[in-house]
Amino acid sequence: MTTNNEPLTAAGARSVLTSADAASRALQVKTHLIFMTWSVAWLVGYLAIWWSTRSQTPYLGPEPWASVTLMVSLTMALAVNIAVVARATHGVTGRSRQMGTYYALTWVVGMCGWASVQAALARRGSPPGVIGILSCVVPALLVATIYLASAGIRMQPAFLVSGICFALSAVIGANADPATAALVIGVGGAAGCGAGAVMANLSGRL
Repeated sequence: MTTNNEPLTAAGARSVLTSADAASRALQVKTHLIFMTWSVAWLVGYLAIWWSTRSQTPYLGPEPWASVTLMVSLTMALAVNIAVVARATHGVTGRSRQMGTYYALTWVVGMCGWASVQAALARRGSPPGVIGILSCVVPALLVATIYLASAGIRMQPAFLVSGICFALSAVIGANADPATAALVIGVGGAAGCGAGAVMANLSGRL
């Protein structure tokens, strides 16, 4: 029979280290998977908006099917994001759980707030072209801001690179016509998330 005072053997030490390493890997959020999911969602959703408005003269806004495609794409990406994070943090309590909750609220409040502002602008008669550009540029700026802040908090360069890509896409898109803005944001956002996925995957292997 063993006791708590029994000295730790080499085999026992290896077992403890192996268990600790396995637990650490289990608690790590698969950031590269989240980036990849958002890359596909951003590209598919905003390319649908661009495709439905590319030949509009004057600009009238995206077709219903394109808006639905964007909404479904982003919703599916969000669902994957929640599932990945929930699996990695299952059973975690305290400060880490609070940080995760606050981070999620940042996304919800930011996007819901922008949706409300966009609806208000439309009700006040803002031109469709202005709404079209803002509907592409503002979400990209929100993502850029959150990612850049996350880069500093988490000390993860993947978020820095992705955030910069989103910011640059927003600046370029703001100076384009509404249809082109959707194309720029879609491609730029997907490229930014793709770069983030590569960097996160590489850092996870180091």
